[in-house]
Amino acid sequence: MWEALVRGVSPDRIATACAETGVLQAKEALDFIQQLVSAELLVLATEPRSEIEFDTSAFRSVKEGKPELKTHSDLHGLIELDPIHEVDPAQGWPMQDLHET
Repeated sequence: MWEALVRGVSPDRIATACAETGVLQAKEALDFIQQLVSAELLVLATEPRSEIEFDTSAFRSVKEGKPELKTHSDLHGLIELDPIHEVDPAQGWPMQDLHET
């Protein structure tokens, strides 16, 4: 699905291919693609592309189950630290209790 999306295949065509191959229902595929867009991993094209050929045989080898987008934000607090302005003079590195949030 990802490879087809980045090549420019429309979400509707991908959803139809998923349904035709029995991998997912069309709505499940469209919902997953919307999750990718909401997470800003994909940006939908504003202008339609001409129909791009893509191979749906890979869809047949997919294990059953809906795709799931997993996010890991456990380092979010550490990444947001400002190492220039939030330095502890005694320890040198910005200090923050990462277990606060």
